[in-house]
Amino acid sequence: MAVALSSSVRSILRIAPVAILLGIGSVCGSAPAMFGELSSPQYPQPYPADIQERWHLEVPHGYQIKLTFNYLEIEASPGCVYDSVSLLSEKKLLGRFCGVSPEDHSHPGVAAILAPGSRLQVVFQADESNHEPHLGFSAFYQAVGELCVTVSEGTMMVSHVKLFVKCSDTGTDRLACFVAAYIDECSSSSEADDAACSQFCLNTLGSYLCTCQHGYTLQPDQRSCILDCGSGEHTELEGFISSPGYPEPSPPHLQCVYNISVEPGFTITLNFNQNFHIEQPQSCLFHWLQVSVPGKMSRRYCGDESPGVLHTDSHFVQLMYHTDGYGRSDGWSLHYRTQRVQCPDPASISNGTVTPRFSRYFYGDYIQVRCNPGHKLMVGKREISSFKSLCQSSGEWHLELPECKIVDCGPPEPLLNGGFSFVSGEQNQYQSVVEYRCYQPYYRFKEMSGVRFMCAADRKWTTENSSGVDFPQCVAVCGMNTEDVFGVRVSAGKQANPGEIPWQLVIPEPRGGAFLISDLWALTAAHVVNGYDRMTWYGGTVNIMNKTASVLLNTSKIIIHPRYKHKHFDNDIALMKMSRRVPLGPNIRPVCLPNKSDGPLEGKTGTVSGFGIYEKSISDVLLYANVRVYSKNSCPSFNVSITENMICAGGERVDTCQGDSGGALVFPMLGQGTLEDPYTVKGIVSSGPRCRLKIYKGYYTKVQNYLDWIEETMEKN
Repeated sequence: MAVALSSSVRSILRIAPVAILLGIGSVCGSAPAMFGELSSPQYPQPYPADIQERWHLEVPHGYQIKLTFNYLEIEASPGCVYDSVSLLSEKKLLGRFCGVSPEDHSHPGVAAILAPGSRLQVVFQADESNHEPHLGFSAFYQAVGELCVTVSEGTMMVSHVKLFVKCSDTGTDRLACFVAAYIDECSSSSEADDAACSQFCLNTLGSYLCTCQHGYTLQPDQRSCILDCGSGEHTELEGFISSPGYPEPSPPHLQCVYNISVEPGFTITLNFNQNFHIEQPQSCLFHWLQVSVPGKMSRRYCGDESPGVLHTDSHFVQLMYHTDGYGRSDGWSLHYRTQRVQCPDPASISNGTVTPRFSRYFYGDYIQVRCNPGHKLMVGKREISSFKSLCQSSGEWHLELPECKIVDCGPPEPLLNGGFSFVSGEQNQYQSVVEYRCYQPYYRFKEMSGVRFMCAADRKWTTENSSGVDFPQCVAVCGMNTEDVFGVRVSAGKQANPGEIPWQLVIPEPRGGAFLISDLWALTAAHVVNGYDRMTWYGGTVNIMNKTASVLLNTSKIIIHPRYKHKHFDNDIALMKMSRRVPLGPNIRPVCLPNKSDGPLEGKTGTVSGFGIYEKSISDVLLYANVRVYSKNSCPSFNVSITENMICAGGERVDTCQGDSGGALVFPMLGQGTLEDPYTVKGIVSSGPRCRLKIYKGYYTKVQNYLDWIEETMEKN
């Protein structure tokens, strides 16, 4: 081991690059790293396209940087204009390198590159069009030159090297000392230990470091390098694999196994570099690369022809690379990619849509099925609220597509006293239209002749012009009768024909009258029903003895006006609710109620009817007479307190009598009613003198004064 001492204290120590703290003082400042490593992005995998990386290397002041490329494989091009690694010192270009072997003009080889100062900038760049994968570079740098320590003046040992130290006084409690020497630790160690490193040796202060070529791994003894196949499990969805040492020739006695295993649902595609060479003396017997895919025959490759692109259709591939102890194979490299497994196109679905729509569907994709308005999702006979299906790793959808079947709204709601017919559609299906009509001429809608409902998408029958409206009701047509001739004036005490006074009701015993105002309710005088809870009435007849022509009506409720006064006949009015709806027909129909706005009745003539006493005996047939309304001042009181709730009326030698109570006084008089002016009840037969007195005037309850009570009572009951 030779040591060369400088004769000048300003001489520079040329020594291996490690900073050591020695002596009585501290280091001269905070020194940057004395050595280090750097490599291209993703090394030892191929570097990506369209990238630029910079490294700013620095060693302590007074040293120089020495950089050595352990490996360099960069796409070759004239002047390295596409991909390159450049070295710059103080903006001065020291070199731009590329190529795949030292034979390339722009390849740096294994020679070290010395920077003039303590700083060096390394720039790596790759353009956007890498046609073939390249591994990039790996480099080691170290500081060489001056070593600055604070020590005692005299002779000292650094490791096993004897150094001469000369110091000068700086005017402080510190001494500045300079040392000069030269040593090659790698050579010295080699002489002592036969071989310091099996491949690369890098000097450090007082020692050395060993590194290995690309494709080799440093062993625990920190000296020996053994071949690294790069075998193992590759689970990334994309990657690069190459033969050991590629592009250098493959070492002998290889048995490398590479497993590419990604999650099910992906398939692997191998793309081999065109620079492919495996010795082929006898059909791949001694050197070969075997590709194995589960469920398929394994295949061996050798020779100079690249396998190119191999679609494995599997998520697992095993590569086995074998060389014996003879011959030469330059090796191979590949880039593998994965693709998601493809599922069949779900195509279209009748009366529905499949979303999202892609040109192709792959593993992990979801689809949904939505039915068009008015249709429902069905799997077999089972309805489902929603549907999603997943493309599985097997390449099949995990659920079969459902069907979209038309919805139905069920049977239309029946209409009381009416019916419906289909205008369009059938089987109550979506967009079917039904038209409701009341049973005419006895029932009608209040403000229309017909109502149409359509089966909507929400499976509800709704009106065509709006949704959510109340269901229509058929109301009884009031004030109509059966008359052969209109406009004929009738005389007093006339017997009614069937259908002439169809609202008339009668109770045989005790004899009294009432009249229908709807198909469920009737009005009568309170004194007729006072004391009764239930009663049975006859309707639709003009002869009480003809039972077969009569309609028997049982009451379920009898409601007397709360302010009825029996002795004075004020508020002499009562409502009766039938136990069932009255089957309206030509002989049994309601009379109309008046309006609040109707004018005074004095001087007008109406018709009153009943089964009361006629010519001294109870009549079994329905009789009617025309009576005129008089002012109350024109009528005797008959010992009754006359109120605003009463009407006075009488006729020419005709009037109502016992048994007629509760009957209706209607206007216009019988024979004068029309569709525009139907028969309307204005009074209820209430009180008056006995018939034998022949006064021919009596009092009627004024119905117009009780319209609110009638409406409220019917609504509540």
